Amino acid sequence: MGERTWRVVPVNDPKTIATAIACGDPIDGIAALEAIWESGGEALRVSDDERFSARDILARNGIFVEPSGAVAYAGILKKKLEGTVVAVATGHGSRICMELIKSKKRKLNL
Repeated sequence: MGERTWRVVPVNDPKTIATAIACGDPIDGIAALEAIWESGGEALRVSDDERFSARDILARNGIFVEPSGAVAYAGILKKKLEGTVVAVATGHGSRICMELIKSKKRKLNL
């Protein structure tokens, strides 16, 4: 794990399909860092492609989430975690069904 920092660096106009979590300057950023450290946890970055891949795997297994809701599972895949692992999948996929149909930007790969 890297060195601990108490600094949250704002990101102007974050570019991601995961709009539900696209907060470039979180109000509780320091509290989030503290929670990560106190729990022995870790934070990592996942790309939109990794989110889409995780979302598609979850969908093939009957769990339909939007890309923001697939972030925790994308992290599990990226870290190649094994054994008993818990991921909180929030943001159900039906919220974005019409957006996907209309935009044709990214379909589910089932």
